[in-house]
Order: sequence, then C-alpha cells, then structure tokens
Amino acid sequence: ASEMWSCCVTTDTENVEVVEQSPGMGARPKPPVVVEDKAAKTEESPKAVETLETPEVVEEPKPPKGLGITFKHGGEEQTIYFETKPLGFKFMSTAPIIVTKVEGQAQRLGVMPGMEVVAIDGRPVGGASYDQLLNLILAGSGALPVA
Repeated sequence: ASEMWSCCVTTDTENVEVVEQSPGMGARPKPPVVVEDKAAKTEESPKAVETLETPEVVEEPKPPKGLGITFKHGGEEQTIYFETKPLGFKFMSTAPIIVTKVEGQAQRLGVMPGMEVVAIDGRPVGGASYDQLLNLILAGSGALPVA
C-alpha cells in the first residue's frame, strides 16, 4: 500500500508552516497535524532593525535684551539693542533724530553719524515731535543699568 503526503502553507503569516501527512484509503487513523514555527527553526532569520533619527534640536532665539532702536541709513534699516546707558550717540534737538556723533557703546554696536532713528522698541516714530522722541528714548533707557 502506498501512502499519500500533502503539505499546506497558511497565508496568514510567513512564519508558520502546517505539515500534514494523510494516509491512503486504508483503515489506519490519520496522524495528528504538526505545526512548525519557521522563525524558531532558523536562527539566522533577519531581525528588523528600527533606526530612529534623532530630531535636530533647534534652540529658539532668545529675545534681545535692552532698548531696541531702529536706525535707517542708506535706505537700509537696522535695529540695534542697547544694554546699558549711556547709549553713546548724540543728535540735534530736532525731529527726525539724526545721529551726529557716536562713542562708547553706540560705536561698538555699529551706530554711525547720519543714521536716522525710525523706531524705538519696535514702535515706528515717523511724524513724532522731538519732545516725543526724546521722551521715548529716555523712558526706554531709564531701566538700563549704567555701564
């Protein structure tokens, strides 16, 4: 008598194989179904390696400290932050305020004669009177430490 063999593979997973041996038409009982785990048999089976990219840490820019005065010179505007007083620039008693002389802190920060004050602490000052401009500068620099 010849025996018949069959092999079935499930479609549910790639790691499980069902092997079944079926007897021929004889009266012998059917042997039990054997389930083998392919991954357990194969020690060299590749393991999934998950690589996590470390997100780049971007530091938030710190807000500038001090009194911010925006100057206009040659069509370009530049905001300079003064951290101490005296500020170090002189100007005529007229509006708009145009720098006539620089020294100390203003000179180190890049203020130059001929620059026009166009904003103080982020507030545009176009059209303000000389007294208003002077009061804004004095109020803004009042809390600064003396160098």
